[in-house]
Amino acid sequence: MQILDFTGEEFEAGLPILPINLGDFCANDVLFVEVMMEPTIKVADTAEIVKKGAVVLGRKDS
Repeated sequence: MQILDFTGEEFEAGLPILPINLGDFCANDVLFVEVMMEPTIKVADTAEIVKKGAVVLGRKDS
């Protein structure tokens, strides 16, 4: 197993995470992972995700 931490990464819809506050932002906001509440867990050396991580997003300043 491998634990992934996306803290500080720019948010993209394809990331294996569940943003708990995505509804707080507009569609054109540039977002990043501010806090990893729970890590993403995947099978090592594969792309298989066992559990998506829970995150809090933040808005990047322009």
